[in-house]
Amino acid sequence: KEDVFNLYHKHYWKNSPRRGTCDGECRKRLICDARSGRSHDRRALCVHIEARIDGAAPAPQTWRAWLYNGLSVSMSMIMQIPQVAYQIPKYVMGLG
Repeated sequence: KEDVFNLYHKHYWKNSPRRGTCDGECRKRLICDARSGRSHDRRALCVHIEARIDGAAPAPQTWRAWLYNGLSVSMSMIMQIPQVAYQIPKYVMGLG
């Protein structure tokens, strides 16, 4: 896990020599930013991540969080359908 995060941190800073070390707060911020994206509801999305990094027991997942996470995944899958559908003829015709 440490190696994967350190690699992410290195690429996040584009291997800059000015990149500092990443402590616990930096790690929480980077992972939460990657998880929440452009969402303004960081408090709801990042509580579980912060608890796992701090070593505290994760809070039980609520129905609201379960529904929200399910809808997020569903929307990302729906948004990929046109891209996948566009490539199907290439594979059928043997061009892919």
